[in-house]
Amino acid sequence: MRQLILKLELRHIEVDSAGTAGHCVGNSPDHRSMQVALELGITLNHKARQLNRKDFTLFDHILVMDEANLESVRRLASDDFERSKISLITDYDPTPDRLKIVADPYYSDVAEFQRVGQQLLQCCNGWLVRMT
Repeated sequence: MRQLILKLELRHIEVDSAGTAGHCVGNSPDHRSMQVALELGITLNHKARQLNRKDFTLFDHILVMDEANLESVRRLASDDFERSKISLITDYDPTPDRLKIVADPYYSDVAEFQRVGQQLLQCCNGWLVRMT
């Protein structure tokens, strides 16, 4: 998303990445994610962090990858206004009939990371089109 925002010069949009679980906090992205990102012309240089209550104040939209994360983030929200900020990133996928979750490729091969990378690229583009 950050690369697309820079490319489109949408400087008013700020993005961050966070997980719902804390077991990877402080880690760099998986080497397969980094490989696929580079293939797409994207440099990943962040460290993992866990979503927290402050994110509901800092951000207008919170995009999640799947139903399990959707429920985890909804539980963290304190009211309906905060819950209204949460959506599945695949809600913005313009590809008809595509799977409406982003499958976690961690236990798969690099080909699955590539598929997920393409899916996320489509979803991010779709979100930007709808938001701008």
